[in-house]
Amino acid sequence: MSNLFLLLLVVSMAGLIVGLSKPSSLKLRSRREAGFLFGGAIIVSFILIGVTSPSTPTSNPPAANSDQQVAADSATVPSASTTVTTSTILDTIVPQQTPNKTVTKAVVSNQTTQTAPPQPTPTPAISATCSPTKSTLTTGQTGIWTVQASGGTGSYSYTWSGTDGLSGTGQSTSLTYSTAGTKGASVYIVSGSQSVNQVCSGIVTVTSPPPTQVQQSNSQNISSGSSATVSQQNALRAAQQYLNYTAFSHDGLVAQLVHDQFSQADATYGADNSGADWNAEAIKAAQSYLSYTAFSHDGLAAQLVHDKFTQSQAVYGADNSGANWNDEAAKAAQQYMSYSAFSRGSLIAQLEYDKFTQAQAEYGANSVGL
Repeated sequence: MSNLFLLLLVVSMAGLIVGLSKPSSLKLRSRREAGFLFGGAIIVSFILIGVTSPSTPTSNPPAANSDQQVAADSATVPSASTTVTTSTILDTIVPQQTPNKTVTKAVVSNQTTQTAPPQPTPTPAISATCSPTKSTLTTGQTGIWTVQASGGTGSYSYTWSGTDGLSGTGQSTSLTYSTAGTKGASVYIVSGSQSVNQVCSGIVTVTSPPPTQVQQSNSQNISSGSSATVSQQNALRAAQQYLNYTAFSHDGLVAQLVHDQFSQADATYGADNSGADWNAEAIKAAQSYLSYTAFSHDGLAAQLVHDKFTQSQAVYGADNSGANWNDEAAKAAQQYMSYSAFSRGSLIAQLEYDKFTQAQAEYGANSVGL
């Protein structure tokens, strides 16, 4: 079909040439008529040739690599056009341009949220209590001391010390006492990097076997001239025997007599009439404690209060015990260093925990070379 339109184009161009040179030969009245007629035919021929010419096939661009993630894909393809000139009339067609394809890659953000690591839980401070299982014994009997600890890492080591050479490394320790007197104990506890020296809250009073008491009615008097009952007089005698070999507070002595199965009233009578100077008894008790372990002033007063001395009696006993508190701090520091290793700061903190003043604690640390 395109060949037919080419033929029409050639004929129209020839007719245009002839019509412009000699219109009468084509039975045309003027050159203008020939120009309109054949010029229009030429234009129509060009249009028909452009419409009926086969288009050049366009090769597809290669497929995108399957390994690439493409978020947006846009292609810009210019319109193909065919231009026919007089030099390409014989089936020469301008090929279409290969489309240009622009590929846009979307960048995917991969943002990782970092979580702060959990903070370690601080290790709680060691807390401990120790005491004897029995507060009174007679000579030849065995006293047992036990300790209960908490805090720290939960794992503990123990080192016991006390009156009459008490020692041990377990949660409990024991000693058979051969002499009468007041017996005390303390235990040094280590858990991880922490340590504490715990003075046991209580003492053991060791007595010689008491004399046989006369069994009479509580209402019967020893003599007609005395208003005290036999039980009251026996309680008084027992109170004086206790005071002859160890120190007691008033309430501590009453408790001891009640433990010996005197009534509360008889035990109180015995303590009230024992003739004891309770301030002097506080001094004796303070000196007894200082004979086997180191104490600060306030720590010793607190121990005496625990033994049922009044606050004023306890302070009086500590004040008049004859102790040099710097020397006591040095003794305590030496005891701690014999159990475990300490830095200067940790040893001072331990001594302050035991109620030494800061100056006394520093003196104690200096005394062991820290």
